Amino acid sequence: MIEIDFSSFICYYLLGVVVFVLIFWLLDKKTQLKKRSLDTKSVWQCSICTYVYFDPRLSHISTCPVCGSFNKRTFTKKEA
Repeated sequence: MIEIDFSSFICYYLLGVVVFVLIFWLLDKKTQLKKRSLDTKSVWQCSICTYVYFDPRLSHISTCPVCGSFNKRTFTKKEA
């Protein structure tokens, strides 16, 4: 039988749990990245600082991550 003290067992157990959660999180993150698309509805350009950013929420108003200003979606004839 393998002898191991209690503190080493707890350390190895916690390390195993952390590695398992990290692997699960990375696999989930990989599937989320595949779901994202650079659709014209997700790419925004700030009207104040002209910063181009990605916002996956399909809303009509978005907040610029740089200057904090609100931007309203303007539809072109192709998008409407």
